[in-house]
Amino acid sequence: MNHADILRSSASKVNELDSSYGPRELVFDRAARIASILLDTQLSAYDVSMITVALNLAHVQGNRTDPTNYVSAIVNVAFAGQFAQPDTLAEDLKGFEEIAKRFSPKMQFTAEEPSAL
Repeated sequence: MNHADILRSSASKVNELDSSYGPRELVFDRAARIASILLDTQLSAYDVSMITVALNLAHVQGNRTDPTNYVSAIVNVAFAGQFAQPDTLAEDLKGFEEIAKRFSPKMQFTAEEPSAL
């Protein structure tokens, strides 16, 4: 495993992700909005990217010799740096909040409705 190969692979991975899933700004913003609803707390694209970094580092702990784990961590740290000062909002996401709420494990019940299940 060579550091230069890991860095080259990281740059290549960013381009691959954009072509597969669309602009990272939209993907991370979308993930932040959905996670905010599911967790009932406000998250940003930066928060999601840092959580992803934590997951990548946990993968490194499980397999220190797999360069893919390092590439993923580097890619997500780079995204965190990009999202540290957010200036992009995913305007294409109007209406997704209602869809995400249907899948949210957090359910709000009133005193009159102790159990809606």
